[in-house]
Amino acid sequence: MSVTEAPPRPAPLDPEALFDAARRHRRTRRLRALLLAVVGLAAAGGLFAALGGGSSSLGLGGGPGRAAAPRYRAVVVVVDVSGSMRATDVKPTRLDATRAALERFVGLLPKRLQIGVVSFSTSAKVVVAPTRDRARVLGGLRSLEPLAGTALGDGLDAAVRITAQLLRQGGVRRLPGHDAPAAIVLESDGAQNRGATTPLAAARHAKADGIRVDGVALGTKNGSVQFGFGLMRNSIPVPPDPATVGQIASVTGGRAYTARDAAGLLAIYQGLAKRLGA
Repeated sequence: MSVTEAPPRPAPLDPEALFDAARRHRRTRRLRALLLAVVGLAAAGGLFAALGGGSSSLGLGGGPGRAAAPRYRAVVVVVDVSGSMRATDVKPTRLDATRAALERFVGLLPKRLQIGVVSFSTSAKVVVAPTRDRARVLGGLRSLEPLAGTALGDGLDAAVRITAQLLRQGGVRRLPGHDAPAAIVLESDGAQNRGATTPLAAARHAKADGIRVDGVALGTKNGSVQFGFGLMRNSIPVPPDPATVGQIASVTGGRAYTARDAAGLLAIYQGLAKRLGA
């Protein structure tokens, strides 16, 4: 919050009187600025500067009665790279459409935001730790390839850990009952079939740290992946699991989306970039 100062008064003729008036004015102005800051920040949703220690306590939320949208420091993207991302029901493939939409998403986010990338298949992997280096983020996205199983809970849990670590390293202490100034965007195209952590458990970990998760379920109910050749060719159904994605978003206070084609997926990420970058 900025405080507009009054125009300077004409200088008194007596230098000693000028110095004394200046000291009184500075004290009054500091008190006025402090009171205005406390009142304004409380109305905006609970952003409190910690006095001393080089850290800050942040409460940035979007609940009822809060006057300002949250300003995020970081966004971590969690991308499903299971074998079902080869499916072509979303053209050209689910993963190709995802890469294109996420590249656009990254390009729309303000430079002040740090962006991280986590992928998950049979296990989770931190592809790019949160950074402002957009070239690294885009390189990480372009390196993604479809692999095998779906350890959705492990992927989300890994994202929660690196997000919480980033905030701690930045000296941020979240106030109870308020959102942390970081968010996770999760995309998945199917139900979990691998991993040690359930999606609901990972969502609860995110909630405990005040980290909002927005989820995107990708694909159509008739989506399938082809394996084998000739007479040995098989078609395996790979429908998305929007119920799980919706549950994760609900637990953490986020929003859930379903994308059935590349255009819809792009529109979702453009909307997310506008909201998270506000």
